[in-house]
Amino acid sequence: MPKRKPSQPQGDVHVEVEPRTNHGKRKKDRATMDVPQTSNLVPVEHAEVGKVSSIGTTSKEGSGEDPFRVSEANLAGEASRLLRAAISPNTTSAYSTGLNAFEHFRIKANISNIWPPPQDHIVNFIAHLSLNGYAESTARNYIAAIGYQCKINGYLNTTNSFIVSKLLDGLRRLKGKADSRLPITEEILGRIVGALCNICSNTYESKLFTAAYTLVFFAFLRCFSNIHTVTTHTIFTSLLIFFNISELNLTSVWIVGSSIIKHAAIEARVRPGGTSLGLKSMGIELWWQGYGGLKFVDVAKKLRYLATLQDSPQFIVMHCGGNDLGQIPLSKLLYRVKWDIRLMASVFPDCQLVWSFILPRITWRYSQRPRCMEQARNRVNRLAAKEVLACGGRIIRHPQFIGKPQNLYSSDGVHLSKLGNYLFLNNIQGALEYFVRDGSSRHFPVS
Repeated sequence: MPKRKPSQPQGDVHVEVEPRTNHGKRKKDRATMDVPQTSNLVPVEHAEVGKVSSIGTTSKEGSGEDPFRVSEANLAGEASRLLRAAISPNTTSAYSTGLNAFEHFRIKANISNIWPPPQDHIVNFIAHLSLNGYAESTARNYIAAIGYQCKINGYLNTTNSFIVSKLLDGLRRLKGKADSRLPITEEILGRIVGALCNICSNTYESKLFTAAYTLVFFAFLRCFSNIHTVTTHTIFTSLLIFFNISELNLTSVWIVGSSIIKHAAIEARVRPGGTSLGLKSMGIELWWQGYGGLKFVDVAKKLRYLATLQDSPQFIVMHCGGNDLGQIPLSKLLYRVKWDIRLMASVFPDCQLVWSFILPRITWRYSQRPRCMEQARNRVNRLAAKEVLACGGRIIRHPQFIGKPQNLYSSDGVHLSKLGNYLFLNNIQGALEYFVRDGSSRHFPVS
């Protein structure tokens, strides 16, 4: 290893490199390099000519340029963009109009254009707006624009002074329009109520508006929102009884079943008509009672319990039986279907039972023989429909699910997808609307 030559105190340092021949002999020619003087010169033999990449997933070192380096112009541009996005385009346009009006006023009045504007500039500007017939709301918008301009530039906001606030209040009082509305007389009220039958979609809706208008008139209320703390149904029911307008005939419907009903009720919350399925305007009230894993053999007991909580309904829609198939012997299940339906008809004599057909399933939880399970499902549906119709009830079929389309079921092959729930709710809604309005046929869809 060649020895290190001592560094010279002044001038350039000459390092002589002697190239070797292929036979190991030194050539006579010498190459000379000029290296700037330094106090800690690194020997040529140990000089760093490159950096070995460290072991890792990357194969190349990054460039020497700082990836996070940004220019001041970029920062200023981004800050301006964020400030512009802080208010809506309509507000920006309104503020621009207000600032232009203020600047135009100062030019006409020969007032210096300084920021923040002194208080007397703003006072004179409000007086100028009043003399030119501007509305109080317009003046407030213009002053708000001046205040925003002061705050966005870090100036003292002179629009918050007491005198500015009082000037705007005075403008509101002087420029406010007189109320041209006249009070409604009892004769006018009678004409309004009499016209409701030609405007409302049904008798129930007409009764509701009659009750609302009558209450507002005789209670001297300024607006009907004064009684928003009480539920709408309670208000209208009480009013119809108090004013003896007519009896409010509501059709109560219980929808009882397994997790199919439970999930359908949850899905109904996001529909336009809500859990009432848009039937409330027809005077139909729905009470959803879905229980995961509910079997048909437990329905009679469940209905007896529900009868302790609510008055007997006009309709009871039952959708269950799918969880019984495969768990209970078919002969025993058919026996229970026959006698339990007759029992329920006797317990609720003034109620119409509605049998919603058990839906097909892609997979059955308690059997690996889907064809046999489908045959059993059809037998239960036929017997239940026969007994319900014999008791004066109705039936709802679901033809969209014949053939078990994959897109109507969830991944477990039992419960319904979003589309499946949508179609199922459509069937329930259409059936109840038909049964209450017409009812000439006891089947839905009408064949």
